[in-house]
Amino acid sequence: LSPYALEEFRPRQALWVDELRRLLAEDGRQLRLLVAPRCFQPNPAPALVRLLRRERAACWVLVRSTRPIQTWFERQEVPCVVAGSCHEGVRLPCVDLDYRAMCRHAAAALLRRGHRRIAFLTPTPEAAGDFQSEAGFLEGVRRFPAEAEGRIVRHATDRESVARTVRRLMTGKGAPTALFVNQSYHYLTVFSILTSLGRRIPEDVSLICRDEDRFLAYLEPEPARYVEDPHLYGRKLARIAIGLLAGKPAHPPHVLLVPRLRWSASVARPPATAPEGLPSVARRCLGLPPP
Repeated sequence: LSPYALEEFRPRQALWVDELRRLLAEDGRQLRLLVAPRCFQPNPAPALVRLLRRERAACWVLVRSTRPIQTWFERQEVPCVVAGSCHEGVRLPCVDLDYRAMCRHAAAALLRRGHRRIAFLTPTPEAAGDFQSEAGFLEGVRRFPAEAEGRIVRHATDRESVARTVRRLMTGKGAPTALFVNQSYHYLTVFSILTSLGRRIPEDVSLICRDEDRFLAYLEPEPARYVEDPHLYGRKLARIAIGLLAGKPAHPPHVLLVPRLRWSASVARPPATAPEGLPSVARRCLGLPPP
């Protein structure tokens, strides 16, 4: 069950879907992608009831599922596995990357390199993994409570919003010396805007991307980013789904895969002439003590 068609999936997502389909076929099962945007509205119950009456699936794989969708499936006790993280309080089988650990590691890695003003550029969170990402980033910042300044800077998903956000952030007082970018496509926009502002990477600004995509390897400098195996992701989903189809409970119910950081030339120590830190309001937003 997905809010968008396979053609709109990112390359990594398409790879794990193919792996899942292959393994289910080996087990004599068929994977169908059902695109149902109405099920992703704030009140999905009526649309979900109609969908499940029409589609007699033995098990559901939930993609980009909202809290209302997950809650409905849990209450109705419909066999399913979440391709992603469960929202807080929801207990469904799920497979995801450990975004909390990943973003905590990214913040700490930049701070250990000497950066003291960092920002996490991210779309307004919807998926549970996005909320986990923000929480992990702040945990990483709080490991350096006496000296670190970190911000979560949200934007919409379109290119124009990302561009406006980066221009405002980097031309304001106390611009960060390092940016942690949530999505690979948005990394392209961030990279382009920084270049148009005359900011060199990594001499003036260091960059890390949370997500991996093959096209990132063709940028110069190549971005530091977190990499994982989408085929392993598909195998973990398949194992849970096949077990549920056989009437077996998921064990373990929650699978978190930990990507590794691939360092590259997009990260360096901060420039020695970096301007003063972020305004104190930014520290208050993070719950940090004043400098």
